[in-house]
Amino acid sequence: MVIRIPQDKLTEVKGKLELTIKKRKITLRDLQSLVGSLNFCAKAIPSVRAFNKRFCDAMCGIQRPNHFIRVTLDTAGNPDLGCGVYFAGRWAYFQWPSSWENPDDMADITFLELVPIVLSILLFKEDLHNKRIIFQTDNTAIVSILNKKSSKSRRLMELVRPFVLHTMLFNMQFKAVHIEGRSNFIADAISRKQWHKFRMVAPHKQRQRRHQSQKLFCS
Repeated sequence: MVIRIPQDKLTEVKGKLELTIKKRKITLRDLQSLVGSLNFCAKAIPSVRAFNKRFCDAMCGIQRPNHFIRVTLDTAGNPDLGCGVYFAGRWAYFQWPSSWENPDDMADITFLELVPIVLSILLFKEDLHNKRIIFQTDNTAIVSILNKKSSKSRRLMELVRPFVLHTMLFNMQFKAVHIEGRSNFIADAISRKQWHKFRMVAPHKQRQRRHQSQKLFCS
């Protein structure tokens, strides 16, 4: 089954977006109209939901149709440890940035476990171009977030949006499935710096790639 967006609807939503981008503020009524058009497009392009949620958050608590809303369009764990990714013999280790040493940040397990998934797309996007991908994770919350392409957490959406954007740019189709934690031993060994164990479970690994730059993710 193929779902297509009628040309008149595409022209309509494009016009609304172009007008919105030129404005610093927009009325609640106009923003609701834009969100409605984007939700219609989401039937054919589910990834739209990841970006549409920011508009929905901006409308929360506002009731007057003529109220103006400011528009801004822009593109646990141990602080000594980090996360790991592994793909076809290649791997990387990302150490948590110092700006994440706040106890509340390090207690957000879902955020920390979503980081390596986003990292894998950023690092291996050329190899994953035009591919169908299955993400295996032992975190049921992440399974739901990836499959819905949305989360109630604004902090998580800071990761979801660039993740979804790259999958769209490189034409990746993906779904997330849950696996038992004990089956995730390769990435776990990297994230815990258990190098001896990693050499045993991944004997055909290639040269290490270590990423510590805070520029990869929003802090």
